[in-house]
Amino acid sequence: MRAFSATSGVKLLSAPSNSTGILAMNTQLPGWNDVHVRRAAGYAINRADIIAANGGYATPIYSLIPPSMLRTIGSSSQVSSLISSLPQYPYDLAAAKREMAQSAYPHGFATTIVTYTGVGQAVNEGEAVVAELAQIGIHAQLKPMTVNAWAALETGPASKRLSSFLETGGSSSPDVSGYDFILGHQNTLAGQWNIADYAPAAVDQLMTAGIATTGAAKRFPIYAQLLRTLAADEPYVPIYSEDEGAAVSTKFSVSGYGQFFAVTPYALQVKAAS
Repeated sequence: MRAFSATSGVKLLSAPSNSTGILAMNTQLPGWNDVHVRRAAGYAINRADIIAANGGYATPIYSLIPPSMLRTIGSSSQVSSLISSLPQYPYDLAAAKREMAQSAYPHGFATTIVTYTGVGQAVNEGEAVVAELAQIGIHAQLKPMTVNAWAALETGPASKRLSSFLETGGSSSPDVSGYDFILGHQNTLAGQWNIADYAPAAVDQLMTAGIATTGAAKRFPIYAQLLRTLAADEPYVPIYSEDEGAAVSTKFSVSGYGQFFAVTPYALQVKAAS
């Protein structure tokens, strides 16, 4: 997107995608095992700063499943109402400090956050996250690793997994259930991706119901309850939804652009510019 933004003769199309940037907090580790600490982290992160560290072209989000995916099972008004009803953690240092004061770690703690090199701007974003957490007494050392080393650590034994900044790359499928890969008991096992080691029985039940239930109208309330549970427990801080983009010659106009545009009969939406 940045490269094409300076290219003459083209215009950029963009829309929020299902690829997100998140802070995963291992809920079994000291410090992160306190829900007030995790909520404090949510308040301490300035999404605008992290998006800037990413290079822009992203939209702030406040739910683990981004609105762009929720709209596959609900209307825009349903999704907006749901998001506004969830416990949210907008940037608010005073609120973050109040949460820390209620925790078992009122004076903060030291920890390690891992991320990976060579993919996107994960290291830059991780550095921004670390700086912001330091303002509330969470003194994190950022440990960049190769992608292979990071993946081996975070999909290894759950007891060894460290909190991490990561870009999800999107859900594991075009279905709203595609974010289940970082939740639930089954995904705490070796080889799986529940970095937060977060697996309440209620979450497992909601995940199972979401897959077993057919029909958007019946599925939407299930995922709404899942997001309410996640927002209350805050095992992950959802930060942004990366923009899906395309560069189009100014000779053409395009209608209906969105995150799934490339897998639709998109050529029918391309017209000569008037």
